[in-house]
Amino acid sequence: MNQKVCIQRMFMSLIFSVMYLLSFAQTRQISGMVKDMSGEPVIGVNVSVKGTGNGSITDLDGKFTIPNVKEKDVLVVSYIGYLTQSVSVGKQTSFIITLKEDTQALDEVVVVGYGVQKKRDLSGAVSSVKSRDITAIPTTNALEALQGKVAGLDLTASSGKAGADLSFTIRGERSLKASNAPLILVDGIDYGTTLDINPSDIESIEVLKDASSTAIYGTRGANGIIIVTTKKGKAGKSKVSLNAFASINMISSYPSIMNGAEYAQLKREAYRDQTTNEYLPDEQVFTVAQELEYVREGVSTDYRDLMMSNGFNQNYELSITGGTEKTQHSISLGYRGENGLFKNDNYKRLNARVALDHKLLENLKIGTNITYTYKDQNTRRDPLNMCNKIVPLSKPYDENGEVVRFPAPGYNSQTNPLVDDVDGAVKDKVLRNK
Repeated sequence: MNQKVCIQRMFMSLIFSVMYLLSFAQTRQISGMVKDMSGEPVIGVNVSVKGTGNGSITDLDGKFTIPNVKEKDVLVVSYIGYLTQSVSVGKQTSFIITLKEDTQALDEVVVVGYGVQKKRDLSGAVSSVKSRDITAIPTTNALEALQGKVAGLDLTASSGKAGADLSFTIRGERSLKASNAPLILVDGIDYGTTLDINPSDIESIEVLKDASSTAIYGTRGANGIIIVTTKKGKAGKSKVSLNAFASINMISSYPSIMNGAEYAQLKREAYRDQTTNEYLPDEQVFTVAQELEYVREGVSTDYRDLMMSNGFNQNYELSITGGTEKTQHSISLGYRGENGLFKNDNYKRLNARVALDHKLLENLKIGTNITYTYKDQNTRRDPLNMCNKIVPLSKPYDENGEVVRFPAPGYNSQTNPLVDDVDGAVKDKVLRNK
């Protein structure tokens, strides 16, 4: 019985050994070349065995070599701008693979200077941003949606005030004194260098970046062109869309300044006796009686804290589109409100737009596109300049709660920055008060 079991085990071991050797014998090394449609070798093409980590990348001559490949394996050939191909290995050991262009992305229609054109026919540098990408970002200025989507675009806010304009360049700094901002066109009409229409009213934005844009618009296109196409009504069931958002603006960090006690100690250090290295009495350091009184009381005022608070931003957009085969309409309303980080720093904007198209005859069509924008903006003039310089040993208000024009004792050149917050006749009274 034991001899029979031993024979069976030896027989099974022999079978497994033969199967292993046969399996090993089936793997082999393959090689090949990858070319494009014109027959030129392509460098850097990824050729891998499907479902494994085994693969290679074509060299300068477009050639590749992959070891340990089986007959049943499938090669996956991929390269940017070309269709991904799957090639069965079979009994072949040498391959010649021709890549095919991915024409799907090239069929996309974009707006250029003279109308519309397919990407495959373009020879200039054009970037396109569609409506879904514009409205996906909660912003009140549609140009902010271009950030990170257009190569070479440098976009920053000109300041931190409410309703601040955007400062952006497409082709870099080209002039030391003149403007470097690109030309903005909305439905073919010059819109200057700002864009204050509702983001949800925009169908697409195309950016012409290279020198070919000057062939259409001359020197005005030297800094690049931004072409904005607004939405039109479409025949069919009417569609109502609402886009709304709200946000809070906060200061993440700001350099700290001295408080009243720190300033008093700094002044004592400045008047320290150089021979004895001893501090002088406060009566000799703080010669103004009011200032000495503030030191003893521990007065300390942070004017930046009095002037700054969290800002609030809100935006609402309502649009109605639709029409019939003969008449299409697109109507929209928009409101933007922004309160800055300072009191009386605010921005309001109202938008209204009506786009109508009517087909009078088979070959005659008329239309109108009316846009109305109302803006109201209040701006503070550098309020932090004096906030950072005024002595903290001061009281901004008197006993009656009125603003003191010169709150720091002995410093008549340091005007209270809170004076700008006072309205009308009260402000005149403060300005007259010496």
